Amino acid sequence: MEMPEGLGGWTLDEVAECLDGVKYGSDLYIKLWNMNSGLDECKRIENKKPLGGDGSNGTIEIPLEPDVDHFDNCMKQCWNQFNAEEQQVMVDGWATLQEQIS
Repeated sequence: MEMPEGLGGWTLDEVAECLDGVKYGSDLYIKLWNMNSGLDECKRIENKKPLGGDGSNGTIEIPLEPDVDHFDNCMKQCWNQFNAEEQQVMVDGWATLQEQIS
């Protein structure tokens, strides 16, 4: 299933918390958070999203915008690790969101 255009830049935690259909405590919600935390089988590409900081350990104060081609917690990197049912929930949630904002 194709990922909706625009969803690729969302982080896993944003999808878990913001898309209709991803219910708190559901298996998909838990999977998204586990993948976001590195506790699941999401293929990590070892380029984690900067979390911000004071610069003392190579961080910056203001986090960078997600780079969907490189940061491993963006939907673009993990979409294919969801089964068809999970993808459908997210596709439907994305469609609902688009209807609400248009």
